[in-house]
Amino acid sequence: MHKTPDGHAMPLAELERRLRHLEEQRRATLDALELAASSGDFEAAPGRFESPDDVLRDTVARVRRLIPFDTLGFWLVDEDSANMVLRLSLPGEAGAELTAEFERLAAESITGLALRGLRGVHVAGRGEGSRLVVHALATAARVRGLMIGSIGAASFAELPDTCLPMLTILLQSAASSLEGLELYSLLRRKNTALRESLARLAAQEEALRREVDARKEAQRRLELMGQAFAHAIEAVLVCDARGRVLEANPAFNVLTGFGHEEIGGRLLRRLVVRYNGRETLRAMVAGLREKGEYAGDIACPCKNGGSFPARLSVGAVPDGPDGTPCYVALFHDMTEDKKKEERIRYQAHHDSLTGLPNRALFQDRLGMAVARAERRNARLGVCFLDIDDFKRINDSMGHQVGDELLCDVARRLTAFMRAGDTVARLGGDEFVIMAEDLRDQADALRVCERITAAFAEPLAAGGVPHHLTVSTGVTVFPDDGVNPQMLIRNADLAMYRAKESGHGRWQLYTRQLTRQAKKRMQTERLLRRAMERGEIEVHFQPQVDFASSRVIGAEALVRWRRKGRLEMPAAFVPQAEESGLITLLGEEVLRQACGHAAHWRKLGHDLRLAVNVSARQFEQGDLSEVVAGIIQESGFPADRLEVELTETALLRSEERVRTVLDKLCALGVASAIDDFGTGYSSLSHLRRFPIRSLKIDRGFVRDLPGDQNNASIVEAILSMARSLGLTVVAEGIETEDHRRFLRARGCDSYQGYLFSPPLPPEEFVRLLEDGARRRPARRSGA
Repeated sequence: MHKTPDGHAMPLAELERRLRHLEEQRRATLDALELAASSGDFEAAPGRFESPDDVLRDTVARVRRLIPFDTLGFWLVDEDSANMVLRLSLPGEAGAELTAEFERLAAESITGLALRGLRGVHVAGRGEGSRLVVHALATAARVRGLMIGSIGAASFAELPDTCLPMLTILLQSAASSLEGLELYSLLRRKNTALRESLARLAAQEEALRREVDARKEAQRRLELMGQAFAHAIEAVLVCDARGRVLEANPAFNVLTGFGHEEIGGRLLRRLVVRYNGRETLRAMVAGLREKGEYAGDIACPCKNGGSFPARLSVGAVPDGPDGTPCYVALFHDMTEDKKKEERIRYQAHHDSLTGLPNRALFQDRLGMAVARAERRNARLGVCFLDIDDFKRINDSMGHQVGDELLCDVARRLTAFMRAGDTVARLGGDEFVIMAEDLRDQADALRVCERITAAFAEPLAAGGVPHHLTVSTGVTVFPDDGVNPQMLIRNADLAMYRAKESGHGRWQLYTRQLTRQAKKRMQTERLLRRAMERGEIEVHFQPQVDFASSRVIGAEALVRWRRKGRLEMPAAFVPQAEESGLITLLGEEVLRQACGHAAHWRKLGHDLRLAVNVSARQFEQGDLSEVVAGIIQESGFPADRLEVELTETALLRSEERVRTVLDKLCALGVASAIDDFGTGYSSLSHLRRFPIRSLKIDRGFVRDLPGDQNNASIVEAILSMARSLGLTVVAEGIETEDHRRFLRARGCDSYQGYLFSPPLPPEEFVRLLEDGARRRPARRSGA
């Protein structure tokens, strides 16, 4: 970098002046080169001579052809000393002799006479009978050298008179060649020097131009940084080495209200100390001293006396604009960030729909309440609530109405609880309430009474009133748990027991509930292992045609062979439903049933196969894909398969069920409603689904024909089925009275112990092979 004598960077204007001077020098050098080039081409030597020796050797040959000298020597003028120097002698060993003759002739002024006369002079040689010819090598402008030749006197006498004049012409030509060669060398040296000078000038010019460009780029960047400083969104201060404010950008004025005249010259540390204390100042000073930078959250003061949260970042600049260190402080307004953090913190601990505390916040509050109750030897209660049949509302009226109801429930519960109680939503339709300062279980029951009172009046959502009930489980600290997890878990268990008892019930926790829960968990674990070990079996109950009394189908019923005995579905299917294992269990039953039925077809028994499907199987995964895969795997025809689902499953998720049934219908699989009459299906409901048959629940058949109410219900079901074109299967036919009553009223087929109980596959196929129309009753469960 070019600098001034005092060590500072040279101004850009001076650099540009020097650059123009170099350009002028370069142009002058180029002009000199052009002038030299106009004098001839000096890239190659002129003629055939490369050096004075070449000229002399050529001259010697030509001279000797003219005059047969015995010895011949040429002297040239030395440029540095101006003395004559012997340059060539022939023969070579005659050099000493010729030098001696040169010195004698010089002493006798013969050489001077020849040089002045520019013509040949001949004198007697030192040897007997020899003559010496002395002649200058000169042009009209300059003497280049001298020639001395020795020849015998007799030979010299015989030379024609024209030999000496011809020698003069020849030597003048040689002198001219020497002079031209010298001029060529001079011009070539000058040409080389000019080119070297031009290269140096070009290098200096390029270096200077780069520095000028770099300085302009630095100036451009400086102007850009100035624009960035002026238009930056963040507030920026520039301080000197002592921390005094030199510059403040407009954003700082907007953010704090301080103008440049108000903030200029003030110490940065005073701004920091004003609202943040000396600890923050010490941390900033230590960071700048150790690492040259500092970053931290502060309260930034404003002109109006207030402050706002800001992120302060201070960096040291070792070489400022004037060469001295300075500091740059950036203030990032954290107001919105703090609000976002607060919103995130709120959202992390509150339910997004109702605004109630969520599980995490409830557990935190419950933990603190447990600690307080333990210190004061007090009691507190936890109530776990679940809205009864809320899924049906969601499915029938939509999730928007369901969300409105959940918000209304949250408001209603909060309004009916005490000010110190905590109401939280755990998810879905589950709520939990914590009530402190209870004296005994009676106080916990009074909390349940307030919960019941909260739902005495209907809630309005979707333009209609909703009469909701909740099932509530209650635990009391320290009797039913000593930590938040135990209290919530045990209240959940009590709630499930309350739900099993009916709608709108509450249940105090007992240890028996935990034992039952553990038993259910053990059953679930053993059931999972049973499926892995192949302990799940499928039995088949024949379905008999009323008209022909022949077996036309079979219903597949699951059994668990556990420790050598058969477990009925009631012992494990509810646990499978609750845990989600019902999906795997249902697939296993369907796979076994289709496999056996396909085998029977090969034996000539073309039967309709009915398989029960759980509501969970409609909700988890794609049941139609599972059925299609098993049909393809087993080879059982789809049009002989019938899936049975209950009315409850039908109404539980209507859209989902209808979609799956449509897919099954497209495969050719038929659908039937099991235990019909126990739910709330209507004629309009049935028309929405691709149902092929109905199964009358055994509860309506058991007291036929004596129970008039059940008889009327059965007749109504048969009439409705005929109007819809559906076939009807009656379950639980155990007596001839049952069979006669249903046959007389047009029922299509039946199954029950009157004909046969459920049978293992090998016994069922024997029944088919025997062709028996009736078998003695032999009970083995439903």
